[in-house]
Amino acid sequence: MEINGKTAVVARNEDIDLEQLQASMVDVVELELIRPIETGGEERTTLTFEEPTGKHVEMMSKAGSAKAAAEMSFRVLGECVGLAPEEVKNLRSRDLTRLGQVLKYFLPDSQPGVI
Repeated sequence: MEINGKTAVVARNEDIDLEQLQASMVDVVELELIRPIETGGEERTTLTFEEPTGKHVEMMSKAGSAKAAAEMSFRVLGECVGLAPEEVKNLRSRDLTRLGQVLKYFLPDSQPGVI
């Protein structure tokens, strides 16, 4: 993982290092996907994860059931990386897991559903 100022760049073959992210206090994580996706007619090989806002914290806290928590996680992840919730659901499990780790960096006390 490479840190460029307030941005961390994570290659597809690298793990998310939460300690390094915390030590560097990055605001943005550029994540190279293990498996690229097609969205809007073009292939995306990376996702740029912007720090969630207070609105996102509120959204996560209001999810009551496990199903609602999962749906809210897809919505929050989507908003943070510029994808619709349905597009997030099309990501492969390893990339979803990595996005969940980045979300955990930004919101360490959150309990996102299934991710």
